[in-house]
Amino acid sequence: MITKEITWVSVDEALPNKDGRYLIVSELVLSGYSYDTAYFSKSGKYLHFVNGDVSKDKNIWTDYDSEYGDVPIRGVKYWAEIPKITKELNQ
Repeated sequence: MITKEITWVSVDEALPNKDGRYLIVSELVLSGYSYDTAYFSKSGKYLHFVNGDVSKDKNIWTDYDSEYGDVPIRGVKYWAEIPKITKELNQ
């Protein structure tokens, strides 16, 4: 079994320093919280939106949908870096 402690950061305290994919916890309206991964963009300029243009938004969380392009994710409460699997973790 591979285990590693994950440090969760509140989006109210800080956002990621660089663009990339992160673990997220988002709040769902009817069913509590959801764990997932999402792409974070500080500038939004490389994102592709089929319906509407929010690419001018800053600090945006998205997920890619093959039909709609990059879909904004609302309600992100916490984020964490995705742990790298290293040889040490496999021992």
